[in-house]
Amino acid sequence: MNNYEKKVNENLIELKRKYENNMNKNAIISTIYTSAMITGIMVCCICDIAISGTLTWSLIVLSSILVTWIATFPVILST
Repeated sequence: MNNYEKKVNENLIELKRKYENNMNKNAIISTIYTSAMITGIMVCCICDIAISGTLTWSLIVLSSILVTWIATFPVILST
């Protein structure tokens, strides 16, 4: 019975390590993903202000990126 308990403890420790490693990867991926979305928003807003002087068409891009981020971000965190 002692050998069985030792094996169970080793398996639990290994699962915990994998979980922590997965969480670190998810944090990095979500940061890169969010940064890419923010960069796209900023580029569109800067171009729109440079061309027309106000935010016109870039609001469509901004809202589309925000909706996409809201829909996909939980999926990134859960993987």
